[in-house]
Amino acid sequence: MTGAPDITRSRGDRPIYVQLAEQIADDIRSGALLPGDRVTSEPELMRQHSISRATAVKALAHLEQQGLVRREQGRGTFVETPRLVQRSAQLGSFSEQVRSHGHTPSQRLLSIGPPRRRDDDLGLQSRLGDDTIEIQRLRLVDGEPVGVHSTVLERSVGERAGLNGDAFADEQASLYALLDVAGVHVDEADEHLQAVAATEREAELLGVEPGSALMRVVRISRDAAGEPIEVVDARYRADRFDYSVSLVRRHGEGRARRGSSRGKEHHEEQFTEGTRDAHRGRDDGGRVRQVGRRGVE
Repeated sequence: MTGAPDITRSRGDRPIYVQLAEQIADDIRSGALLPGDRVTSEPELMRQHSISRATAVKALAHLEQQGLVRREQGRGTFVETPRLVQRSAQLGSFSEQVRSHGHTPSQRLLSIGPPRRRDDDLGLQSRLGDDTIEIQRLRLVDGEPVGVHSTVLERSVGERAGLNGDAFADEQASLYALLDVAGVHVDEADEHLQAVAATEREAELLGVEPGSALMRVVRISRDAAGEPIEVVDARYRADRFDYSVSLVRRHGEGRARRGSSRGKEHHEEQFTEGTRDAHRGRDDGGRVRQVGRRGVE
């Protein structure tokens, strides 16, 4: 570890394993440790910091839970290649999610203009009308391509937010940030997940073989009044995308959900199968659906 502060053991300090994990995580995020690099072993950590094996194991397990390292039996612990991990129903942009995990998001504009789809499997016309624009971007994490985003919005919304080639010239540009500045606020969204095969173009952009498995995430975003703002069709590399949720079983109609006796936080994911949304008259066609709301930051 590069110049990391020593572990403190005063009463009231954070647990030693947390301090140790944060030191290693800082080295990963700063680039001192790169994907594939071997992390200091348990015996070495024990000697360097005068800690027990249990504490060293717990620190490495903590990093593994964060998706920062992978542990290979008989070989050691290695820095993991960044993955886009989504574990909460808190609605956020790609950029917000990537930064929350300590990585750097970026984007490259591929095209912007009228939608060029041959079919309307996403129901764009019924949701957004006839006058729309489509923004296609390559999304990157720490400079590595991980996904292709196709976003369709009403042309009037795009013009109001100044969505053009210049707006996306900055590789750090965020669509949600541009919309927020224009007073267009995404409040909630439905997401649909589906496994698909990479087309030749997607494979070339993402650096995978044609036909490789991709995770397709379709997001329909709405404002506070429930009016559609955007429809996003995102294709992610399967080895760079991890979708995890916590589920709570409800016992009885109208019964309040109990908190876990262990204090575990349950996210606000809601899954339905083959149901109809009574409030907006949408039929999900029997597909599993996640509903998320955007927090105020």
